[in-house]
Amino acid sequence: MQPITSLPDQCKPRERLISHSSESMTVSELIAVIIGTGSSKSGVLEVADRIFHSLIDGASALADLQAISGVGQSKALRIIAALRLHSALQQQIDSAASLDKPEAIYQAMEDTWEMPQEHLAVFYLTVHQTKVKREFVSIGTLSASLLHPREVYRPAILNNAAHIVLAHNHPSGCLAPSQADLQATRVIAEAGYVLGIELLDHVICAKSGFTSLRKVYPELFT
Repeated sequence: MQPITSLPDQCKPRERLISHSSESMTVSELIAVIIGTGSSKSGVLEVADRIFHSLIDGASALADLQAISGVGQSKALRIIAALRLHSALQQQIDSAASLDKPEAIYQAMEDTWEMPQEHLAVFYLTVHQTKVKREFVSIGTLSASLLHPREVYRPAILNNAAHIVLAHNHPSGCLAPSQADLQATRVIAEAGYVLGIELLDHVICAKSGFTSLRKVYPELFT
């Protein structure tokens, strides 16, 4: 066993991470940074290499990792935490994925598909059309006379949103817009033009599918 301290700095995992990008490091070297030390019989890189191959073979449970020579509970827990962190971060990244297509808005409204009442949501988006937040601004039959642009655009201003998308469910399952849907869309689009916060689309959703008013009635948005 060659102790980590005897290696030149350019070969030590932590020093390599400091002086090089993580992309230039091997998986075993990254694992070595996470576990920190080896064992009395094996250097940290040797133990990290065993962990790497065990992970490739499907090891993921605490007992699986602790069965690796040189890996105790502490090291095993660090590996499990690192794997879970990656998964959790990816979920967060996916949830903030681009909402530049009506299909993405439709999927983001899945929780409303079978609601017994209409729920109008506003998606507040960045300049790159990723989600800042979603907020319900109306429950019940949509009406332009009841839906005030102030209620729609106040959160957009507070959250520095660059664009918005309207979306609401039709409990009947009908995907055709009502006259109230069309009128409300035009009112909100015109207010957005004045404020400089563009209404990108209005998506009607049901379990059976969706309708993009931008595609069917583009004149509402100009």
